[in-house]
Amino acid sequence: MHASYLHTHWAGYPHLAARFAEAVHAFAHAAAWADARTAAAQPQGMS
Repeated sequence: MHASYLHTHWAGYPHLAARFAEAVHAFAHAAAWADARTAAAQPQGMS
């Protein structure tokens, strides 16, 4: 979801839409990787 005060029409800037989608994907991947590392570092039985 994209919410902004500024009006952005992705059809006028398709390269920006692609870059935004790539950035969201990269962030989500990095966050999932960090969560997995944190979970692996915890002792058994602790969540």
